Amino acid sequence: MNRFSAIPPASFRGRVLLIWPILLGCARLWAGEVAQPPNYNVVVLEGDRGLPHSFVNCLAQTLDGYLWIGTQQGLARYDGTRLVDFDPVTNPELGFDRIEQLFLDDRGTLWIAPLPRGLIAFRDGKFSDWWSRDEPLPRVMRFLGNTSNQWFFVTFERALLRGTLSGKPDMAWQQLKPSGSKVNDYAMNSGGEVLACIDDGGLAKLDGEQFVTIKPGGELAGAGMNCLASDSQGQIWVGTSMGLACYTNEEIRLAVSSDASDQSAVLEIVPSRDGSLWVHSPNRLRRFRDGAWQADIDNWSKSISTPWEKTISFGDGKGGLWIRDDPGTGIMHIFQDGRLEHLTQKTGLPDGSATLLMEVKKTLNSGCNSSWIWPLK
Repeated sequence: MNRFSAIPPASFRGRVLLIWPILLGCARLWAGEVAQPPNYNVVVLEGDRGLPHSFVNCLAQTLDGYLWIGTQQGLARYDGTRLVDFDPVTNPELGFDRIEQLFLDDRGTLWIAPLPRGLIAFRDGKFSDWWSRDEPLPRVMRFLGNTSNQWFFVTFERALLRGTLSGKPDMAWQQLKPSGSKVNDYAMNSGGEVLACIDDGGLAKLDGEQFVTIKPGGELAGAGMNCLASDSQGQIWVGTSMGLACYTNEEIRLAVSSDASDQSAVLEIVPSRDGSLWVHSPNRLRRFRDGAWQADIDNWSKSISTPWEKTISFGDGKGGLWIRDDPGTGIMHIFQDGRLEHLTQKTGLPDGSATLLMEVKKTLNSGCNSSWIWPLK
């Protein structure tokens, strides 16, 4: 059931902004007039119920259709009609009221990472603290993936956090990291292999409790490894100093021919949920799918005011890319064919200060620092 097929206008004390591409016309959307971004329809929904706090840190949608919202002072669950708040007073397992990250695993479990540290799982209507209170609790930055009995997270200290379900009340947790190396990135494939990209341009694979160095051969011999990403099918991609490469059967190979025109160093890879990749190189942004470059974006860098590494980017289910620029300057939308749209307050957004981007059941949501959630369709 899609709980977001209809979203009533009286659900938040704060506001919900809906934006979707339209072919014709605009509308008066609440008591005042709303300027409309070209090709988008903007709807601000206001009501008499609100979030626990005006700053939204994170969003996630569970398999039952609920939208979960992590804020500075608590967790909220929204069903399209009603908002329910959760805090450590009514749910002691949460431990802390500031919710920093939300993750959904392959089993449908919602993982909650509060600040300053810890991990809580929500499944079958119950919260469970999977950490023993006697152990140090690291601050978790992101979720990599899970197998049948292991879960992998990345901490803010760039360590790999592995939880193993062993039948005991608490999971057995380990923090793992390549010895003597600073890790730039991690990625996990559908087979449960975990790779680490380290700061000296090397690559390592988790083997038991140790990381083992991987040395690319052939045309990638001596190339630097810059970044990692897993696509929607669980394939690991590697950004190298010689171009885009893929990791398969413990080998790293260039994804396209070694033609000089394609040998741009890859600095970041942003997967889209349609299976394509957005590949960032110095002064270049391209879309890759089905073994070939599908689009080369011109003049994209002129549309953002901050260096790429300081932006937040997200690939959507239609092969598009959304980029949050410097706070206050709005969002740039790049369509799969390379067209650009820049959404700002001047073009109709009520606030340009988006803090996050994510897609929820074909709806892109952007949390803002003024009690808003923006689903962008």
